[in-house]
Amino acid sequence: LDSELPDVKWIFARELSWKIKKKIEVLDSDFESMYDEIEHVIKMNQKVLIVANTVNRTRELYLALPKSIPPSQKMLYHSQFILGDRLCKGKKLENLKDNAGFVAVCTQVVEVSLDLDFDWLITEAAPLDALVQRMGRINRKRRKNNSCVTIIPASEVSQKYIYEKTLIEKSLERLS
Repeated sequence: LDSELPDVKWIFARELSWKIKKKIEVLDSDFESMYDEIEHVIKMNQKVLIVANTVNRTRELYLALPKSIPPSQKMLYHSQFILGDRLCKGKKLENLKDNAGFVAVCTQVVEVSLDLDFDWLITEAAPLDALVQRMGRINRKRRKNNSCVTIIPASEVSQKYIYEKTLIEKSLERLS
């Protein structure tokens, strides 16, 4: 398998390696170029978690989602919602049905305090500790044999104001 996918790094939990695999790919791409594939996996009843490093970017990404994805199958979730709305949205994300496609476009608020279980994570590059937290929201219930993590370059804004560029670069080196 490694020879077929030389640019993919597999992470195995030793005692569970027969059951759980996360494919991690670092792409020089952007969220928007994956929208057709996102639309396809949602139709296949998969759940996609998109994590951007800034609230403005999540808003842009959410508004740019394909119009064919109905409102009932998508959600915008970030720290600037009032507490009551954030709690309501968090509950909805925790209670997603296993057999229904869904896409959540979020900021770092999904890194803690939520028991989420998605099939595919598409995330902006971030420090390794943040990436590990985000990856923990993928195949959390260990029901799938494989799951995918796609890391794309961090925006210039997030590298300037959110995370140090060198920290992001070193984190990506560790994953390579």
